Amino acid sequence: MMQKEPQAAAAKIGQAVFIGLLTLALYWQVGGKYTLKGIQNVAGLNFFVLVGQFMNWLFGSVLTFQLERENFLREQANRLYSPYAYFAAKNMVETPICLIAPLVQLLIMYWGVGYTHFLLVYITMAVVAQTAFGIGLLISSMAPNVTVATSIAPVFTMPMILFGGFIANNN
Repeated sequence: MMQKEPQAAAAKIGQAVFIGLLTLALYWQVGGKYTLKGIQNVAGLNFFVLVGQFMNWLFGSVLTFQLERENFLREQANRLYSPYAYFAAKNMVETPICLIAPLVQLLIMYWGVGYTHFLLVYITMAVVAQTAFGIGLLISSMAPNVTVATSIAPVFTMPMILFGGFIANNN
């Protein structure tokens, strides 16, 4: 993606910078306070960051396959490669930017929000980005066109958000 579409990679980095600065403004120094309010603030921060990562990567990848669908179907009909090879290659091509963008975002906000365990937070963000990209490709490959793909994506995302446990407080 970085060599084939440098504008798309720059857009992902730009999004990471913007979201990192927005997070920094909203959640300045919420970490490290071990009161009920402080723990809830950190939980809100984690939820905001991870749902933002998920949505950013999912909706970015939903359109990816749709734009390449005709080429893929033609090449698949000519037996140039299998669907597995296509999707594995697509994920491998996106992996560098899926690792760099969360790192940029975390470097901007890490010390300002008071996170601890940099590596754990980074790995979580990177795994969410890579997983969301894969789910976006799955959704896109199931849909016949762009309109349907973007319409069914919330059907997959809303249950994940609801079952994330942040919105429903059982106490």
